Amino acid sequence: MKKAVILIVLLLCIAINAYAQDAEPEVFTYGEWQYQANDTGLTITEYTGTAKNVVVPNEIEGKTVNGLAESLFLNYMSLEKVVIPNSVTVLGKFVFQGCGNLKEVALPLNIKTIPESAFEYCGSLETIAIPGSVTSIAKKAFKDCGALSIINLPGELSSVGESAFENCSSLRIINVSRSLSTVSANAFKGTAWLEGQTDEFVFIGRGILLRYNGDAARVEVPYGTVAIANAFDGNAKVESVFLPDTVRRIMMYAFHDAVNLTSINFPQYLTTIGSGAFWGCRRLESADLPESLTSIGSNAFRGCERLTALAFPSKVKKIESYVGGSCASLTDVRIPAAVTSFHKNAFAKSPNVNIQIAAGADVEQILIDNGISYTYYNQQNDDFIYNSDGESVNIVRYIGNLYDVEVPAEIDGMPVTAIGVAAFQNNPSVRRVKLPLTVKTINDWAFSYMDDLQAVSLQSGLESIGANVFTGDPVLPELKLPGSLTSIGVNLLDKNISTKLCAVEGTMSYDQLINDGYWVLPMNQCSPDEVMLDQWEVANLTVGMTVDPSMVGSMNTPSALLTARYGDNIDVIRIPDGTTEVTADLISGAGSNLILSVPEGVTAIDPAILSGRIITIVGRTGTYAETFARENNVKFVVRVNTWLGQ
Repeated sequence: MKKAVILIVLLLCIAINAYAQDAEPEVFTYGEWQYQANDTGLTITEYTGTAKNVVVPNEIEGKTVNGLAESLFLNYMSLEKVVIPNSVTVLGKFVFQGCGNLKEVALPLNIKTIPESAFEYCGSLETIAIPGSVTSIAKKAFKDCGALSIINLPGELSSVGESAFENCSSLRIINVSRSLSTVSANAFKGTAWLEGQTDEFVFIGRGILLRYNGDAARVEVPYGTVAIANAFDGNAKVESVFLPDTVRRIMMYAFHDAVNLTSINFPQYLTTIGSGAFWGCRRLESADLPESLTSIGSNAFRGCERLTALAFPSKVKKIESYVGGSCASLTDVRIPAAVTSFHKNAFAKSPNVNIQIAAGADVEQILIDNGISYTYYNQQNDDFIYNSDGESVNIVRYIGNLYDVEVPAEIDGMPVTAIGVAAFQNNPSVRRVKLPLTVKTINDWAFSYMDDLQAVSLQSGLESIGANVFTGDPVLPELKLPGSLTSIGVNLLDKNISTKLCAVEGTMSYDQLINDGYWVLPMNQCSPDEVMLDQWEVANLTVGMTVDPSMVGSMNTPSALLTARYGDNIDVIRIPDGTTEVTADLISGAGSNLILSVPEGVTAIDPAILSGRIITIVGRTGTYAETFARENNVKFVVRVNTWLGQ
């Protein structure tokens, strides 16, 4: 009973503590002020007085006032002057919004931001000193401050938000330093200052093109421009725009409703396309986005009715809402593997969109969860189909017909690090595969159901092998597993085949394979270190067979064709150079299990030689011997220089 009581008390304490953590902070009153405690001091949450001139206290009951809450003086029409102590470091949104008679404000010297709509609709505010500590002015901060006539923007200021000074009709003087690097849409729209600018290209801050005043159809933006604000917003005259390589950002609404814009280049170092940048550019036909891009905002290409394709660059991680919405002609959309966020309405009202993704990318599950259809896209390098996350390459499929395949160490400057799921599965041609040191992962079923597979090199950089990688009936005489392996999937290969598994004693791969029921030999009991593909000898090509070239003489007459025998039942025959036709009579003395070396000059082989025999043909690639082998489903081995001394 006593234990039960203790348990109940503990549960009550936990519940009370959780409630206290979730509950709103307690509000206190100090004269005409209400306040709450914060982590480092006090935040004033309400002013109940009616004074015209207000001085905010710097401390209450010995605690520092360091914050003014959101909407603190919202719509206080009686307020004319406010002094805020330097102890305050944070102003809330809408803090003075709608104070129509406010004329003067002394801002604290340590704030970093003028928040959203802080002085919006303060129509009587004539002047304000923005502290040097301020680095950003949020959207609508001074919107519709019609009496404001001069603004000195501090040297540390880096960004001015959307519509920050919009409709400040009396604002004629704006002093700004080169530190200003971001100006959002309509930041100075409707100001006397902007309306008074007559230059063709109006710049502000650090190379920001604020407005284009020209009327040309083809516009070449000056070299040195770093960013495009909404300079072409609503421009119905411009048809083509050339941007210099100095441009890094196309910002919010830069070309919004430029209804006749047909073409624009995207500079090679561009990093950002802002929200709504090309919204309503209904004649824009193409958007060749550079690999340097890292972000594309919502609505960026919304309403681009003639746009047919959007290939998002490999560094883009978020696909925002309506980025390609209402694009009637948009069909081909490619999403990079780096994407981890995809808005379900990204391509809303674009009825013909085919979204293509990299197989296995994170975005695939997001699309599945939202019921959005998609297909896979890949790229091709020679006979290798691959996809990439921008940093490394995954071989998706080998589509070639070579017998000896050497996987490249890199493609497009990126290392090949993975062999994809079923990448070589069922390939009827491949006999030997050499992997580069860069490969770290071989995925499930990669080399499965390749009955003629004779060798795969597993290099020292390999870390993981998936499940069922060699499932089937390959003729692998030996498979050497490097000590670098940390993971091997189930059913590496069928236990009933004769492949000799080799691994370094004491490594994970050695121990796991033994635990999985495989017969594993120490590495020192296997063949010497792997040789390059072009040095492999015939002894490596056929399971269990060793051919000594000295056994075979240089025979030139058909009567002496039967030149060597391996074991009890395998005949090794070399057809002499100069022979053009292999007839059934030519090898009538050969047994039922036959290795036949065919010279390049042979142009005809009688299919009757196959009757009742198991034949392996050895020859050069591209010869009739190879064609005959393929057409008749005969095993073909590529001749190397060490074959029979040739």
